[in-house]
Amino acid sequence: MRILFLHLSDLHIQSSTAFDKFHIEKMLDSLRMTKDFDHMVMIFSGDIAQSGEAIQYDTARRIVATVFRLCKSKKIYSNRIDVLCVPGNHDVLHGPDPRTAQELNKIFSSKSYSSRVQSELQMQDNFFAFAQKNGCFSCPSLFDRKMLNYGGFKIEVNLINSAAFSLRNDEDKGLHYLSQEHINTLNTPTQADFVVSVMHHAPDWFIDDQKDQLEKARWSKSSLLYLGHEHRLGLKTVGYAEKTAAFVHAGGALCYSDDWTKSEFEFGVLDTDTFDYEYYSMRWNLEQNQYECVDKPKVLNLPRKPSVEKKLKVSGEFLSALKKDDGHTVAD
Repeated sequence: MRILFLHLSDLHIQSSTAFDKFHIEKMLDSLRMTKDFDHMVMIFSGDIAQSGEAIQYDTARRIVATVFRLCKSKKIYSNRIDVLCVPGNHDVLHGPDPRTAQELNKIFSSKSYSSRVQSELQMQDNFFAFAQKNGCFSCPSLFDRKMLNYGGFKIEVNLINSAAFSLRNDEDKGLHYLSQEHINTLNTPTQADFVVSVMHHAPDWFIDDQKDQLEKARWSKSSLLYLGHEHRLGLKTVGYAEKTAAFVHAGGALCYSDDWTKSEFEFGVLDTDTFDYEYYSMRWNLEQNQYECVDKPKVLNLPRKPSVEKKLKVSGEFLSALKKDDGHTVAD
């Protein structure tokens, strides 16, 4: 079975002019570069809107609906498309008088994050309305988990809201927050065959203790991690200590501030039998009026990391030490 993951990041939609059927059509045409696939997942890794306003998500909904419709009419893919989305700092309604770095540092110093979570989530109301229409974040939260089941192949999806306690401008590194309860949930096994995580900011944007826990959980548990924010297209391999690696996607910017002339996106196709993963990074060629591969398509073999309880292994050295009893004969 083959599953296609279409990663669209950092749209920064400002108005209805961000809707461009021609570019959407060309984007979907590029999916023909790979062989047929059985299932399709569309991933938005934050900064869908430019300023978190409701009208901007109206345009985002039109883009999603057009992808659904064109996939069928162009005979690219005719089944259900699952949508995964998380917010970025531009999906927050910061208002006319946005919070400053000094104010955020006061929250950090006073350790008052937990008492302010609800007010942070209220600033993302328009994002959550968009997310709920697409089956994500059934209630406003810092974390959501979805389970996808394709013919018995189960995928655990972790959606991490890194937009809370963010600023409109990048003066908040090391100050983002996720509750310990959500980190514990993140580490809870689900019996899934495969784990995918999506977040806008990388773990190093969180406060130190949470940064370390997030890195350990993400790199050791996930096989694929989709990030936004950096507006940089590419794929890299990251490992934690001696754990098997995770492949980290940075998705570029699809239509930054309604401009598709520098559009970038990426997609990958997972073969669930071999765990081979075909990766394509795409950029708009203004002269040729089409998307082209930035680099040659890559084929990677992903590590198998099912989301199961880790079992203790008793070593021979431990058994030998347990039996050693110089003073008594009970060990025998």
